[in-house]
Amino acid sequence: MKKLILRTLLLLLLLATLGFGYFAIAFNGLARDFVADVRYTSWPEMKAKYTFYAYYARYYEQLRFNPKNNMFDLSEARAALNSPASTDFQRGLIDYHQGLFQEALREFTADIQKNGEDEDKLFWLAMTYIRVGELENCLAPSAPRPAEQPPLAGSGLTGAGSATAAAGHDMMAHDMSDMDGTPHANSSMSCSLPLQDYHKKKQWAEKAAETFQKLLENYDESNLLHRWLLNFCYMTINRFPDGVPAKYRINTPFIESFYGKGREAALAAHPELLLEDHARELGVNTFDAGKGFAIEDFNGDGWLDIVTDGTFSGTRYYENDHGLRFIDKSKGSGLESVTQGYMISAADYDNDGRMDLLISRPFQRFHLMHNDGNGKFSDATFTSGLLPKEPTADEAVYTCVTTWADVNNDGKLDVFVAQFGQKVPMVGGLLARKPMRSSLFINQGGGKFRDGTDEFGLASVVDDSVFIGAAFGDYDSDGFTDLFLSSPALKRCILMHNIGGKKFEATDLIDNREAGFTTAFVDVDHDGHPDIFRPGQSLALAGTTNAVFGKRPERFNSTIFHQVNGKFEALKGAFGGGMSIGTMGASYGDLNNDGCYDAYLGTGSPESWMVLPNLLFLGKSSGTSCTGMMENISMLFGAATVQKGHAIVFFDFNNDGLQDIYSSLGGMWPGDEWPNQMHVNKSTTKNAWLKLRLHGTQTNRFGIGATIKVTAANAAGQEIIRTYTMDQKTGFGSAPYLAHIGLMDATTIRSVDVRWPVSGKTKHYTAPLNALTELSEDLGVQ
Repeated sequence: MKKLILRTLLLLLLLATLGFGYFAIAFNGLARDFVADVRYTSWPEMKAKYTFYAYYARYYEQLRFNPKNNMFDLSEARAALNSPASTDFQRGLIDYHQGLFQEALREFTADIQKNGEDEDKLFWLAMTYIRVGELENCLAPSAPRPAEQPPLAGSGLTGAGSATAAAGHDMMAHDMSDMDGTPHANSSMSCSLPLQDYHKKKQWAEKAAETFQKLLENYDESNLLHRWLLNFCYMTINRFPDGVPAKYRINTPFIESFYGKGREAALAAHPELLLEDHARELGVNTFDAGKGFAIEDFNGDGWLDIVTDGTFSGTRYYENDHGLRFIDKSKGSGLESVTQGYMISAADYDNDGRMDLLISRPFQRFHLMHNDGNGKFSDATFTSGLLPKEPTADEAVYTCVTTWADVNNDGKLDVFVAQFGQKVPMVGGLLARKPMRSSLFINQGGGKFRDGTDEFGLASVVDDSVFIGAAFGDYDSDGFTDLFLSSPALKRCILMHNIGGKKFEATDLIDNREAGFTTAFVDVDHDGHPDIFRPGQSLALAGTTNAVFGKRPERFNSTIFHQVNGKFEALKGAFGGGMSIGTMGASYGDLNNDGCYDAYLGTGSPESWMVLPNLLFLGKSSGTSCTGMMENISMLFGAATVQKGHAIVFFDFNNDGLQDIYSSLGGMWPGDEWPNQMHVNKSTTKNAWLKLRLHGTQTNRFGIGATIKVTAANAAGQEIIRTYTMDQKTGFGSAPYLAHIGLMDATTIRSVDVRWPVSGKTKHYTAPLNALTELSEDLGVQ
């Protein structure tokens, strides 16, 4: 008998080994990522991660094309649940993700009454109470703001533009019939930490808190996610902290930052800073889920415009009306036909002086939209060669960030397209399609591209792999732009060195243990050596555990990899405050014109229960230099919204010399939509600044990849040096190719030096303070 048992065990072990061997060959990328998870994560983190994968796949698989709106949605999945064999709970889950919260509430309640409660049902009931409370308090419908209405007192804005909530969706479609109709001019204050605009209809938060307390008492008292959400519910109705049962009340450094001395100290330290959300008044509070945008001067009038999209709507084109408002020019632009977009990048790929667009999408193929002028765009995806033909029904083109650079210095912009390119077993629907790998497309001129992925040595890196973020930058200053790829998988972020414009080789110059999302090259201390910005990436449970409760604060941190002697070392504590929250969208700029980069991190994940704040950081200086370190000022100005953060761009929309922040909000599903925010900068700083547009002749038209060094001096004769690389920043939110350089208290500019990448020559220019100057490659002194 013992021999039989032993033989059976050996046979099972052999079969398991053979099974994993087959799995590792057939699904090499997934097997590699699994091994990394086993090696580098704790069991609770790993359990949460794979639970999330199952949750994500469950709803993604059910997306089907709906011919009624020409989009993928969950309508078919919901219709299939109308049979008596389906439960109210099943119907409620789909309705919740579709954004039909009143329906979901009735269905969850009915199911509990019929079949009894359990932990899962109570959790979704509590989340539904939260969402209904948000809709009825934070998103109350407001009438369009008429052009003749006077401006907001002290806002610097004129009363113009539509205040309609949705470019792609009408808010009223989201089960909002019970609202009191009270307008919320600044809904960010009702959903940002610390909450200052409290819910008037308190019953929903009270019911949610009651349900989370029941979950803690009856199921798992140690569940930190439930405990945090319980505290958050009391915050929304101004009963935090005293109203929270003492047993579950949270009092950690995280809470102190937003509700204690941390906020008081930040207010006292920065009285000159002021941001206000005026997206509604400006007409750009687009309402949708998970979206990107591009900021550029698309019509050539000198004012920066916005093109934005959404996962469950169409693409919108907003022209800047001289800094007074944005006018929706989508109709007839050619862009409105591109639906369910995800990320957008802008670039002039054919050097005709007009900014084109590459729009990535999660459910269908990407679109290269050529700017034809006069506010018109046409689809050049197939004629350009980026795609040879329309993908078939079983081919997936799940595109994430797209980023532009001239990798071979021939004066033409090439593009890297990051893809969800990993094979996944035992899935259906959209996930079962054959994935397209991430690809590098080489610009051949004449508006044509060829696939250079194999030629440039990238195949072994991108095959069967997921990359979401990508950024170009010349980290070793050899004249050829290098490539950093960011992945949500552990041990997959990688720095690729460009060898003479002919191929890329992998390096080991950066610690790639942690996962990432978006990314960028940025010289944080202006020493002339590009550093790497890689925001951390985590799920709701880990983010809550680490940030709110201070557990394992070393994990999931957003990181600046500072370049020292040709190697990259994590700049410890660069993002002050110790809040390691998973980041999706992020970007950087300069709010106070001191030239030290500030950063805004859009936190979140596809989980609707990730209720954690966006994070705003202010760059620190030492004398006239920048340290690369940042101070957490998230608790100011309504910046710490708990809605999901996506694309972010710093830009000066009204040309007043101060950078504003446009931020897209909303999660993965229609049930996680939110209006975009426009944080208008009304700070009283007197610091000087300089704006530069580049005009390349040998180099690409807008000088992408060129490096700029500005040397200025203040009244005391102290030297102020700032560097800038012309690029699109992080990609999830395409920034304008316009250098905005803060110069502290400078009174004069001594020199502006531009290194043009094609010729490799550095030319010297003059430029005035507090003005925009265009620099041509043909001019300047060598």
